[in-house]
Amino acid sequence: GNERMVYSVINSLMQMGADVYYEQDEEIHVSGHGSQEELKLMITLTQPKYFLPVHGEYRHLKAHATLAESLNIKPQNIIVASNGDILELTPNRFEKKGNIPLSTVYVDGSYIGDITDDIIAERKTLASDGVIVISIVIGDGLLLYPPVITAKGFIGIKNDKFIQVLQKELSNTIEKQLLQNASSEHLSVAVKKLAKMIAHRFTNNTPLIETIIQEI
Repeated sequence: GNERMVYSVINSLMQMGADVYYEQDEEIHVSGHGSQEELKLMITLTQPKYFLPVHGEYRHLKAHATLAESLNIKPQNIIVASNGDILELTPNRFEKKGNIPLSTVYVDGSYIGDITDDIIAERKTLASDGVIVISIVIGDGLLLYPPVITAKGFIGIKNDKFIQVLQKELSNTIEKQLLQNASSEHLSVAVKKLAKMIAHRFTNNTPLIETIIQEI
């Protein structure tokens, strides 16, 4: 997870004239974690009655538990726990007592837990593909003006042909929807679907599409 920082340091050192030997070229690797023999030494020195491996993925925890068992820690005194497990430790026993359901909690400024997965997905789309906003003015069942298209972070907005095609096809779709007495909600869905398809056709990106529908 820290590859960028590591390679940034390597690049900086090389720019300063240093010869850098690292894993990719020299099969050199220094772990920040204890080796198996070091873990065995720690268990042997401390002689724990109960054992709870706490670092790594489940497979790592399981391997650590197996290592502890090989050093004569009783299997019933070893627990491989998962997030949310409730553990009870007393002088005479160590056991699971249930589980608390967990979910991801997002922190955003002063907001804690109010951010949904949908909002996170929208932010990812905004960051990678940008957003297109389509403003539509209708009245008496008619499209009064050509759709106004604005965008942020979407490179296709600089393509005149894209804008022309999008406006033309949107106008046709909107007029058809209005002839069918489509509600604003259905009109918005149809416009978003069409705009997303055309944007992908021109740019191979799928920006977030938002609509503003004004009825006069």
